[in-house]
Amino acid sequence: MRLPGYIRLRNVTRLLTDEVKARRRDTDPLRTWRKWLRRPGSLDGRDVCVLMSWGRDPSVSEHALILARGWAAAGFAVVLVVARDDPRTFDTEQDLSFCEAVLLRANSGYDFGAWAAAIRDLPELTNAGLLAIANDSVLGPLNGFTTMIDEVRRHPAALVGAVRSLEQGSHLQSFILFFKPAALRHPAFTRFWRKVRDGDRDWAIRRYELSLERWFIRSGVTTAALFPRVDQTPPFTNPTLVNWRALLADGFPFIKLQLLRDVPDGIDINGWEAALTMAGYDPAIAQRYLTTNPPRIAITAP
Repeated sequence: MRLPGYIRLRNVTRLLTDEVKARRRDTDPLRTWRKWLRRPGSLDGRDVCVLMSWGRDPSVSEHALILARGWAAAGFAVVLVVARDDPRTFDTEQDLSFCEAVLLRANSGYDFGAWAAAIRDLPELTNAGLLAIANDSVLGPLNGFTTMIDEVRRHPAALVGAVRSLEQGSHLQSFILFFKPAALRHPAFTRFWRKVRDGDRDWAIRRYELSLERWFIRSGVTTAALFPRVDQTPPFTNPTLVNWRALLADGFPFIKLQLLRDVPDGIDINGWEAALTMAGYDPAIAQRYLTTNPPRIAITAP
């Protein structure tokens, strides 16, 4: 029996819709190759940092190890997500025993893909006492790190970022974000990480970094930045670049690697070595990083 045309069209539409859904599922972070080198013990009630580290070398870089150890020394269970373009090149014998868990993952979806993979593999993270998500795009932790964490705990907001940027619209910069129980237990937390899909860097920024705070605000979750630095004048709207000296003076315990590596036009970085020394960090570590990581492109300060 021949079906009416509108029924055939409806069936074709359904098939096309199913195809689109299938393709979306294929870009789900959980379908990207990954392997837990060590899974965590119980995380209930603990402070946890899901730290994403990307690099070209077989081992986790020196500055990333220092950063991860800093989180561990501050009492956080470190869930280290190691992202590599080719994860087969990673040295699985490297001593990462100070980490609570290590996830090796193909570098797809950048930071948000890595965080989503860990969070979706570890649903018990919603029972954490305090969850930080972070990446290794910074040098640190510098002096003031534990003070910053204490301020996060005292702050009434449920989602706390370190810095607010006005670049491409007001948002919390995602290199470090803190989720308290009120945010972790809220349905918006699980829904946000479930919707993350893999894509290139611009995709991750537009789709997730720029929208994350708005997503939680719309859901009724309170948000705040500890170091807002509101004295931003377009086009100079990224405080971690433009106001890096003022942020250090305010107790901000990091320096962005982009600042030292790419030296944005119009930004004075003279004296950065002395500034790092004053903040309790060996500038030789930064120098070694810069030796093996040349500037990406000449950029204008955003």
